[in-house]
Amino acid sequence: MNNAASVAKDENSVDAHHILDAAFTQLRKGGKVPAGSSTACILNLCKRSGKMTTCNLGDSAFILIRDEKIVYESPSQQHYFNCPYQLTVVPDTYPNRDSFVTDTPKDGDQKSFFLKEGDLILLATDGYFDNVYPHETLALVNTAMETLIEPTDEEVVTTVRGLAKSLTDTARRMSLDPKRLSPWARDARAHGSNYRGGKVDDITCIVTLVRGVQGKNIPEKQA
Repeated sequence: MNNAASVAKDENSVDAHHILDAAFTQLRKGGKVPAGSSTACILNLCKRSGKMTTCNLGDSAFILIRDEKIVYESPSQQHYFNCPYQLTVVPDTYPNRDSFVTDTPKDGDQKSFFLKEGDLILLATDGYFDNVYPHETLALVNTAMETLIEPTDEEVVTTVRGLAKSLTDTARRMSLDPKRLSPWARDARAHGSNYRGGKVDDITCIVTLVRGVQGKNIPEKQA
């Protein structure tokens, strides 16, 4: 992600796929990571045009909320249950390296949207989405946003930060509930498991509220 931030800043790029591709190329050429894998979700928002480009690889995800409704939710990319797409570095000397699943940025799901004033974007790791259903997320978001009536800039910042913490705390609490039929447990059961409860995992939530952009009425989606 440090590489991605550098690419976006240094190249002034607005294309999320290019940012991810260039960042991953830097990582491989740098040689500091001898082996490993990771999912990746990059969103790039242009203040001038109101356009957002996205590239999501794996089971991290983002949702776009407009007018108190979820208008888009990025799909989870998995080779099979609980095996998400991942950017992978395998040492050249590793035995049977060709047997590893090795995804690249070009495998990521790419989209673009024109954002509107008041749009809210939640980007989160699978630790969030494995534990919280979309309708639960929407309820938490709408409850927080309804408090913003002619708010000051400071009130907006405080509310958005508070929402990010509330979403994260909710996911953590639900991940520790052994009786809950979580989204992950539901999917596990669909694949033959009797699992019940939340799924303990790392949880990261980033919340963005769009202000000062008119955009267009309907998101532009590009494969």
